[in-house]
Amino acid sequence: MISTRTTSNSPTKLNTNRKRSTWFKVSTTITSVALCGMGLAGEFLDRTQVESLLTGSTVEAHVLGKDRALSSIALDQSSIRTERWEFMSNGVVKRQIYGKKPATNMGQWWVNKKGKLCLKWAQQDKKKRHLLAPTEKGGYELHGKEGKSKVVFDSVQR
Repeated sequence: MISTRTTSNSPTKLNTNRKRSTWFKVSTTITSVALCGMGLAGEFLDRTQVESLLTGSTVEAHVLGKDRALSSIALDQSSIRTERWEFMSNGVVKRQIYGKKPATNMGQWWVNKKGKLCLKWAQQDKKKRHLLAPTEKGGYELHGKEGKSKVVFDSVQR
């Protein structure tokens, strides 16, 4: 897998816009290559597939702790939380969190035109958008705005 590292320390202030533009092109290319290497590029579910998969389904999910990405763990189980999500046909989603701090959250879910799963939890102000990609083990990874996956749907049941 290819990884990138960025630094904000620029030795000169000349041509700053050009450096940022070049970095963006390089990082976009590297990200695309990394996704192809993982078998994910072009394999995200579309709107119809996401709606069909989730409407009326119960999902067993594993969620990584803060500042973790699936690619960075050697399955350190202490940082993984188990959850059950219920996607109701009326657009309501119920999330049960298990573990040391059990909780139940309610929210709204929908799929936008780009095929992103949108979630708006009752206790949070902002909505989150995720692309879904199938995994080799028959589950689905949720990819956020930075392409990182911190949630895996291990099983989807109707």
